[in-house]
This record gives sequence, structure tokens and C-alpha cells, in this order.
Amino acid sequence: MTGLRARQLRERTARVLDAAAELFGRKGYHDTHVAEIAKVAGLSATTIYNYFANKRNIVIGLAVRHARMALPERRALLRDPPDDPLAAVIAYEDLLATQSTRVMPRECWRVIFGTLYEEPGGEAHHTALRLNRLLFRHYVRMLSGFQKAGRIRADIRVEDLASMIVGIGTFHWMQFLADESIPHEELQRRVNTQLAIAFRGAYPDKPEDRQ
Repeated sequence: MTGLRARQLRERTARVLDAAAELFGRKGYHDTHVAEIAKVAGLSATTIYNYFANKRNIVIGLAVRHARMALPERRALLRDPPDDPLAAVIAYEDLLATQSTRVMPRECWRVIFGTLYEEPGGEAHHTALRLNRLLFRHYVRMLSGFQKAGRIRADIRVEDLASMIVGIGTFHWMQFLADESIPHEELQRRVNTQLAIAFRGAYPDKPEDRQ
């Protein structure tokens, strides 16, 4: 019975998240009601509340599923990045933005990141922090490889550089979420410009040492 219940939980949860993603993308977060999600998912609203305490938790569920499903594409880039460290980081940042806007509209991401201030210590807060820690670990892995290959100065602590990169990306991502007039291309331009400045001090002194 336990196995059956677990499969039922996974199946119903997936139906709720699929329905929510479709409705949020079409109507927006605030104009979508749990009753509508239930109807599209083919479940009762009561059943949905058995799995998700509120609509915000459904968005959190979408973010967690997104992070899990996005991993193969991100790991593929980590395994075979561009030869230049800056180009590799820019490629990863571009991938993050493309994946994130593909899975949920800005309004839903605002709900998650807004809880960093509205409900510090809450579930959405912890979810946002987990997502950032995952990015940090990926950058540490990427930068460590470049440092071992002599493409990043040996005296630079890669954890500090990774933290700076995540900070730049997060800052501009929050601005992108807050201002609907900022297109995806402008987000990329702002992030890439500041990353280029940050990397000026990361390369070895001699150009030939970058090879």
C-alpha cells in the first residue's frame, strides 16, 4: 500500500504542477485560483490542499521541479564548457536565465524571491537559498577546473570569485523580476558587462598563460 500511495502522490503532484504551470503562464499567478488548478488537474481543491498548503507552495513546488529538471543541461555545460573562463560563465548565466523564464513567468519568481523579505526563514526563503547554493557549487566546480588548467590566477580563491558571480547574477535577476520593461536580452547584457569587469583581475598576467 505504501508503494501505491507513493506513486499516487507523485502522479497527483505532477498533475497539479503541470496544471499550475499552464495556468500561471497563461493567466499569471495572482489571477489563477486553486479551484482552476484543480479543475485542469482533474482533482478536487481539497485534494490539492492535502499536498500543498497554499498557492505559494505550488509555486515553490514548480521551482524545485525546475531545478531538478534543469540539472542535466547545466551539468552538460559544466562537463564541456567553452575554453575561456569568462565565456563559460556567461554561457552558464545565459542558460540559467533561459531555463528560468521558460518554466515560469516573472510573477511566479517574484513570489518566491519576495519571501526573502516577507517571510524570512519560511519554505520559499529556504528554497531560494538552496537554488543559490546550487549555483555556487556549480561555479566553484567550473572555476576550479579553469584554475587547475592555468586559466585563472592561482592566488585567487575560487569560492570568492564564485560568490561574486552569483551576487552579480542574483542582483540583475532581481531587477529583471521587478521591472517588466527589461527584456531578456537586456538582462543578459547587464550581467555579461559586469562579469567582464569582474574577470579582468582573474586572468593570469601573461596572455600566453591563459592557454
